[in-house]
Amino acid sequence: MERVNKFLRFLALAVCLVVSKQALAYNNNIEINKADKTPGPGIYFYRLEPSFYTGFAPRIQEPERIMVNLGRGNQLRITAVLSEQIIDEYLSDLVTRYQVYRELIDTGQLKLTQNLGYEQFEETMKNEDIVHLHSQRDTVKADVYRETSLELLKKLNPGKVFHIKIDLKKRIEEWSQQLNGYKKSKLLVDDNLLELINDMLPTRLKVTALSPQLKKEVLSVIKSYEMYKNQGDQKSWDSFYMQARQIYFEDTILRSGTDLIVSDSPVFLQWFYARHHVAPGQDAMFMSGREFETMYPSLNILLTRPEDVDYQAEGRYEDHEQAKAVDDALKELLSDIAYITFKEFSYRNREEIVIYVKEKLEL
Repeated sequence: MERVNKFLRFLALAVCLVVSKQALAYNNNIEINKADKTPGPGIYFYRLEPSFYTGFAPRIQEPERIMVNLGRGNQLRITAVLSEQIIDEYLSDLVTRYQVYRELIDTGQLKLTQNLGYEQFEETMKNEDIVHLHSQRDTVKADVYRETSLELLKKLNPGKVFHIKIDLKKRIEEWSQQLNGYKKSKLLVDDNLLELINDMLPTRLKVTALSPQLKKEVLSVIKSYEMYKNQGDQKSWDSFYMQARQIYFEDTILRSGTDLIVSDSPVFLQWFYARHHVAPGQDAMFMSGREFETMYPSLNILLTRPEDVDYQAEGRYEDHEQAKAVDDALKELLSDIAYITFKEFSYRNREEIVIYVKEKLEL
């Protein structure tokens, strides 16, 4: 009975996911009432033939991850955000479904009839060695197994699995342009604020209700943007705030018992930019940075700027030549004034970087 229940769950999956990917079978235990011609359950022509799913779409059991978007021309798009759990269970779901189908067929409870959907499904299971890959779940590292599962999911669903890559900095810069001259009358209408929020990531954000707290935060962003765009230069206390905030959070983490923190923005980097842009608070930043460095000594690695990679100037204050000048100034200030030691590596020398870190940390 347990296996039959599994079969019924997979039958429901077939209806929900991909109707075209199905195999037809005849079940001897299901008959149509010919006396009163009462239609039996299911969809059929001359006789009731239950169908079951033979595609390779992942099973999604988290409704909140399913997105339905109706676009222009009544174009309906259904997407699902894959969690690590969904990816981890993908091979297991395939194997369980395959084994249930196989047992129902072998015991004569299902007899294949019209198409070759099941045969194609079974052939793929064998050619991709999915049962064996699933058997390795407890013997390989979790991230390795997840990567294997994800690669197979992409292979068996060509053109349907996408890695979402969004330049959030660029997107927020584009989105913030809407705030220029944002009419105050619009602020009084909640629907306008909802539209503004969802437009941060069009078709991906689906905020449908505006809580008092969310409304307060949106209005605060609009007000802050108005002040920010009017300041007009980099000579502000931004660097001072960023360094103080970083020191606070790193100190909190390290005092809680954490041994190491990996960061792409060392504490002294904010001091450098404050000095470079002649911003206020430099002396206080230097003193607090030195004291923090004394309490928590750092291991610093400077990645050299590659000459064979195009410089992405968008969203930056400097062009390529100016950026290289900043690099030189950074190295000089860190060495001669802050007495911060660092070692330079090419970003391509990952193995050398790992060896260096292990040696210094005595791992």
